[in-house]
Amino acid sequence: MVVGILCINVYLSGSLSLKDKRRIIRSSLARVQNKFNVSAAEVDFQDDWHRSGFGFSCVTNETGHADSMMGAVLRFIESDPQMEVIGVSTEVIHL
Repeated sequence: MVVGILCINVYLSGSLSLKDKRRIIRSSLARVQNKFNVSAAEVDFQDDWHRSGFGFSCVTNETGHADSMMGAVLRFIESDPQMEVIGVSTEVIHL
């Protein structure tokens, strides 16, 4: 079993309040989950209006598939005009 983990920190310049930020985040995470069938959550900076930390994970049987899934999720987040990616870390765990 191979577990792919992706952590992305983003800057939200258009967010005017925590309520506005959470609306943007919920929408983005739902689109990623529906499109790529990965687990997704906001894992950092919950109380900051302009920053957020996302965590994504997938379980597969091949390292290449985990890498390609995490790369596709990253490109999808980078293409969102409401967010600017400011940090990325990935890890692949073999169990």
